[in-house]
Amino acid sequence: MRFSLTKNRWSLFIALAVILYVCSWPFFNYWLNPFTWDTFGYYLYLPMSFIHNDLGISDFSILEEVKKEQFISPTFYQINKTETGHWLIRYPMGLAVLHAPFFGIGHLFAKWLGYAQNGFSLPYQIAITSGSLFYISSSVLLLRKILLRWFRDHIVAITLLLLFFGTNIISQVTVSATMPHAILFFVYTLIIYWTIKWHENKSVTNSLLLGGIIGLAVISRPTEIVSVLIPLFWGVKNWREFKEKIAVIWKQHQKHLIFSVVAAFAIISLQLIYWKTYTGHFVYNSYNNVGEGLDLLAPHTLNVLFSFKKGWLIYTPMMLLSIAGFYFLKKERPAYFLPLFSFFILNLYLVSSWTCWWYAASFGQRALVQSYVVMAIGLAFFIQALFKMKKLSKYTATTLIIFFLGLNLFQNYQFRLGIIHGHRMTGAYYKAVFGKLAVQPGEFEHLLSFNRDLTFEESLKQYRYDITEIYKNSFESDENVTTEEVKRSGKKALVMNEAAPFSKDYASTYTNLTTEEYCWIEVRFWAYLTRPDANVNLVNTIVRSGDNYGYSANNLILDANNIDVNKWKEYVFHYQTPHIRSGNDEFKSYFWYCGGGEVYIDDLTITKYTPK
Repeated sequence: MRFSLTKNRWSLFIALAVILYVCSWPFFNYWLNPFTWDTFGYYLYLPMSFIHNDLGISDFSILEEVKKEQFISPTFYQINKTETGHWLIRYPMGLAVLHAPFFGIGHLFAKWLGYAQNGFSLPYQIAITSGSLFYISSSVLLLRKILLRWFRDHIVAITLLLLFFGTNIISQVTVSATMPHAILFFVYTLIIYWTIKWHENKSVTNSLLLGGIIGLAVISRPTEIVSVLIPLFWGVKNWREFKEKIAVIWKQHQKHLIFSVVAAFAIISLQLIYWKTYTGHFVYNSYNNVGEGLDLLAPHTLNVLFSFKKGWLIYTPMMLLSIAGFYFLKKERPAYFLPLFSFFILNLYLVSSWTCWWYAASFGQRALVQSYVVMAIGLAFFIQALFKMKKLSKYTATTLIIFFLGLNLFQNYQFRLGIIHGHRMTGAYYKAVFGKLAVQPGEFEHLLSFNRDLTFEESLKQYRYDITEIYKNSFESDENVTTEEVKRSGKKALVMNEAAPFSKDYASTYTNLTTEEYCWIEVRFWAYLTRPDANVNLVNTIVRSGDNYGYSANNLILDANNIDVNKWKEYVFHYQTPHIRSGNDEFKSYFWYCGGGEVYIDDLTITKYTPK
C-alpha cells in the first residue's frame, strides 16, 4: 500500500502542526529540568536500578548529592520509609518502563559528552524529555488513524485542532510533557487501537499486546484499571449482548483471552515484585499519607466539574461538546457507546474520589487529560453532527466552538503568565482577572483562596479572623500526672518524665473547630525545664482512623529563641490545619516527653483563628 500526501491531507497537516508545536516548545521557549516534583518520583526507578544498583535506596546520600546540584523539591516526599527499613518510591513504575529506552540513550550520551553518569545530568534530561515528546507525537498520529476509521478527513482535522488547542491538554503536552497524564494519553491511544485490532483479529500477538498495554496503564496509575471497560464492552449495546460476547469468547477464543490476562499480569507483576521485595507485601499502599487517597463514598464530582478552583468544564468548556457528542455516538454507532461512555463515567467518578481532587498546581483538571482519547471520539461525533444541523443551530454551535477555542488559548497563556493560579483560584478572582494580560503583583491576592505558604504572622496581616479560646487547663485536676512542688499558678502543674511521657490530649473533630477550609490553632503555655538537654515536644495533628496527617511536633528547645533552665518561660506555637480529608477527622494537641530531666507545664491555653 503506497503512502500518499494527498489522501486525508488536512488531518495530516493538523497532526504535523500539533507535533511541531509540541516538540519545539521545550527547546524554543524555556528549558525545564524534568526531574522535579512528581516526575522525579516516577523516574527514580531507572537511575537507582541501572546506575546505583540501590533500588531500596539504602544510600540516601545519592539523592542528597543530586539535590545539591539541582532543584528537585523542598522535601523528598516522593519516597517513603517502610517497616523493612528501605525507602520505597511512592509512585508506580509504569512511566519508568516507558522511559527506559530513552534513559539508556541518555546514559550513552552522558558518557560520550563527558557529563556525570548519575541519571540526572543534562543528557538524561534531554533524553527523557525527547522520549516524552516522542510518545506524545506518536499519540497524535495514532489518534488520527483511529478517528479516520469512522470519520472523514475534515472532521478528523477539526477534531485534532480543537482537542489540542481548545483544551487543557496543550498545557500538559508542553510545560508538563514528562508528567504521567500526557504520556498516558499515548497509552490510551494504544488501548483503543489494539481493542479495535483484537476484535478484528483475535491473534496471539494482538492478545498479548492488548493485555500488556492495559497492564502498563495500571502500573502507571492504578486507577487506570478502568481502561479495561473499553475492550470488555467493545461492540456490545446492552447487558444481553455483553453476556453473549463473553460466552463466545470463552468458547471460541479462550486461549487468546488467557494470553491477554497473562500479559497484563506479567506487566503488573513488576510492580508487585518491587513492593514485595522492599515492603514484604505484594500489594502495598505506597501513598502512606492517610490525609490523601481515594474516598469512593465521598466523590467531589461537582467541584471537579464546575468549581472555579479547578473545574474541568470551567477551564476546559470544549469538553461540553465532547460530552454532547456521546448522544450522537449512541445514535450512529450504538455498539461503541457503552464501552466509551461507561469508561467516561467511571473514570470521572474515580478522579473525583481522590481527596486532593484539584491535583495540585496545573491548568484545569490534569487528571482527566489521558481520557481525552475517548473524549476525542465524542468530540468528532459532535463535529460530524454539526455539519448536518440546521442553519441557526450550526451558527450557534460554531460560535461556541470559536469562543471555547479562543478562551482556552487565552487562559492557557494567562496560566503561563501566572495570572491564573495553579490551585488557589476562586470565582471572585476569576472574574477580576478575566480577559486581563497584566496584573500588578498582589493586586488581587485578597481574592485568591488562602495562601498556605504564609507564616502565622504574615497571614494575620493579610486575612481577618474570628479569635476564640477553645481550651484552657491549669492542671488542677488529676486527669494528668501533676505535682504541687513546681507550679506557676494555682496548686498544681503538669509533670512530664519517663514515667509520664504523654499528656492527656485535647481533641476535637474538625467540624467542631470550623466549617472553613482551614484555621490556625494557637497553643500558649508555660514550661519549666530542669536541664538544658530537655527533650519535650508539643504535638499538633489531625487523626483519621488512628493514623496521623498534618503532623507537627515542636521541640521546646529547638524551636525556642533561647533556653531558660529552672525558671518558668512562656511558649507560643501556631499550627495551620492541613487540607482536611473528612470533617469527622480529629484535631489533637498534646505534649510528648522524650527525656532530659523532668519538665513542668502550666497554664495551657488553646485558641483558634477562624477566617472571616
